[in-house]
Amino acid sequence: MNHKPLISIPIALALSTAAYAESSIKNSNDTIDFSDPTVIYSSVEAAYGTEGTTLGLGLAIPIDESWGALTKYEAKEDLNLHRIRAAATNTDLGTGFMLDYIWDTNFADLGASSHSLVLNGLQVMPLSEKLLFVPMIGAGFTTNDFSENQAAIGMLQAMLVYNVTSDVWVNMIPQYTYSFNDLRLENTEKQTIRKYEFESVVGYRFNNNQNIRLLYKYNENKDHEATVSYTYAL
Repeated sequence: MNHKPLISIPIALALSTAAYAESSIKNSNDTIDFSDPTVIYSSVEAAYGTEGTTLGLGLAIPIDESWGALTKYEAKEDLNLHRIRAAATNTDLGTGFMLDYIWDTNFADLGASSHSLVLNGLQVMPLSEKLLFVPMIGAGFTTNDFSENQAAIGMLQAMLVYNVTSDVWVNMIPQYTYSFNDLRLENTEKQTIRKYEFESVVGYRFNNNQNIRLLYKYNENKDHEATVSYTYAL
């Protein structure tokens, strides 16, 4: 049986809304620096691409002077894939934690379900006024209706952000996913997850609190994905 990828958690979408607040939670009256993953804000989002339509809603919540939180729900792939994220980050240290859950209701395009849950940790590292580096490490599990068990997985990601101008930025995001044990699949051989992906994003901000992003993603199976998305910060 030929399955599509078991798990895919691109850091570009995660960090665009789920890192610690630079000074306070932003709103629609502020000029949002969408390129900076340390800025947190509530948002609505719509996207369309080769994987279908995406709709998203994010809610930013202050915790105290140092900590901010964000919850976000996305319905992706023509509303067949559901993603829920909850993040808490520290303004002083630039350190954050994010729980990411993905439920695919049309796994392998056969109407089956898959479930993935990963806990991530990240650290923001400014390299210059225009360049930002954010390494990220995660661990969790994945399973699906065709498997007899769960596979424990580890994820390594990195985000490199370059601000071309005050309104235009570029992200480059390599990602590697590794399973510590095999998935035992019904009527097929065991499956080991060794997956490399590379994602690039070009974003443009306008009207202070809105942006359009063009995303291109490629993996080692030579699969290509292209998406255009719109975000409105509330």
